[in-house]
Formats: sequence, C-alpha cells, structure tokens
Amino acid sequence: MTFQFLRLSPAVGVTLASVFVMVIVSGCASEQREYVTYSSTWGNHGADAGEFNEPIGVALDGAGNVYISDAGNNRIQKFSPAGAFLAQWDGGAKKLDRPMHIAVDEHGRVYVPEYGADCVSVFDSAGARLFSFGENGNADGEFDSPAGVNIDPDGKVYVADFYNHRVQIFDSSGGYLSQFGSEGHKPGEFYYPTDVFINSAKEIFVADAYNNRVQRFSKNRAPLVIGSEGNDDRELKVADAVAVGPSGRMFVADFENSRIQIFDTTGDWLGSFGGKGTAEGKFDRPTDIAISPDGTIYIIDFGNNRIQKFNLIREEL
Repeated sequence: MTFQFLRLSPAVGVTLASVFVMVIVSGCASEQREYVTYSSTWGNHGADAGEFNEPIGVALDGAGNVYISDAGNNRIQKFSPAGAFLAQWDGGAKKLDRPMHIAVDEHGRVYVPEYGADCVSVFDSAGARLFSFGENGNADGEFDSPAGVNIDPDGKVYVADFYNHRVQIFDSSGGYLSQFGSEGHKPGEFYYPTDVFINSAKEIFVADAYNNRVQRFSKNRAPLVIGSEGNDDRELKVADAVAVGPSGRMFVADFENSRIQIFDTTGDWLGSFGGKGTAEGKFDRPTDIAISPDGTIYIIDFGNNRIQKFNLIREEL
C-alpha cells in the first residue's frame, strides 16, 4: 500500500493540518508527499499586450500554451507556458462580448462562451473564427449568458448556461445533443452555474456558483454535492470554477473567500491555499484554474488582473 501524504506549502498560505489518503499500488509499500508551491506571476491592469482587465478564464492546449479570456478587454490572449506573450484576438468582424471560462480541444480549437452575446464561438489556435453556435433564449441549444465550457474525452462540448440554470451538451460542431439541470437548490439543480469540467472517467463536475458548491455527476448523472456556504474549511462563497488534476485532486476557485480549496472527488476536504491579498500566492477573487498533465497549475487572479502559476509536487519519502 502507498500512503499519499498531502501537505500544501506554507509559502502559499496554508491553513490546515496534513491529510493522509490511502492508495493501492501493486502490493508495494511506499510513502509520498504531495504539495503546492508558488512559481511565478505575470500581468497587470491595462489594455496592452500581456495586460488584463478582469480576466475570467484559462485553458491549455496540448503544447502547454496558456489561453486567457481577458473579459474586460473583450479578447483572448495566448502565452507560452512560462508566460511570454504570443498572440491576441478580439473576434474579428464580430467582436467578442465578454468571453468567459474557455476550453481547448485536442485539435487546438479554442471554445469561447460569450456571456454578452449568448453564443459559443470557436477559433483556431491563431485566432481565426471557425464558427459560432447558440443565440439568446431558453429553448434547446439557446443560451442566456453562457459562462463556461469544457470538452469531454469523446469531443462533446458541455456549456454552463448561467441564467438558464442548466448544462447543455453539443457535438464538436455545435449541434445540440441534450441537457440536464434546472433552477433550484436540491442535488441535481443549479443556481447560476459558471463552470464545468469532465475528467477521463467521464464524470462531470459543475461549479454551482451561487449554491456555493460543486456537484459531481457520475456517468448515469447521479449527483454528489461537495461544499456548502461559508468561509470555514470545506465551505465556499461563490464556487466559480472547478478543475481536476492528474492525481485526481479537485481544485475549486472559492471566489469571495479569495482562495483555492482542494477536495478528493468523493468530496473529502484536503486543504486550501491563498487568502486575500496582493503578495505572491495571495488572491483577489480567483475565477478559474487550469492544470497541466505535469501538475503545473495556472490560476486567474481576477481582482489583481494577473495570472499566478504554481507547481503540484509529488515526492517519495
């Protein structure tokens, strides 16, 4: 048996004791420690290349390039994994209207939910518009301020439909397939969902923002509620984004509490880092999280108009 030891680095504002998680590994006994360390920061307030005005979303492509939805500037910016500016685009003839939580598919296409235009627009990696789908409304395939998008392992597109309190599912060309959820506070219902994430097991995680929780849906759509309203450990104050890392940890952007909370996918709380501030490793209302296969974590620091980069480290003890 392997005992995985998770401790978050004090350098990024840890507020908790250590947690042990048991994992079976081919009958061998060993012990590991997993923790988060601060790496770097880039960006500041402005409208020039590499500057931000209310950044919202972050996504990574297969090469590790970082795409940021710069919502207040109505554009997408593209950076290298180290934060070097590469490109930007504003949608061309049809300008972007408040881009939100974005996603990149295996072909490098960037899916951009436009909160103000009630559509999802799709671009190639250089910023050329390929197509858009959706319009204002509450019928199948229509949106009322789409807030987040993610792609499942089969290429299906999931969209958090904010004011319609639901998640809609489309094929990779924007053809409507199905939906789930409705307005409410019970398991399986949503109250202004903002983000969605699908892991390799095809479990669906929805940031049920103003219910102050994340809901995990199994393949048969059975819901598990994770979190409740508050500012203590395990509690959330506007769950704005969710991402699952390579080791199966679930990272949640706890917006009003200006921190990141970590759970396992069964809902057990593992830790948190951040806290309100402008110093390295502190946040002013984080809005999104992207995690690379090697454990590099990119976090949108909305109120500080910057991107912070962390490393998820695993060590044998």
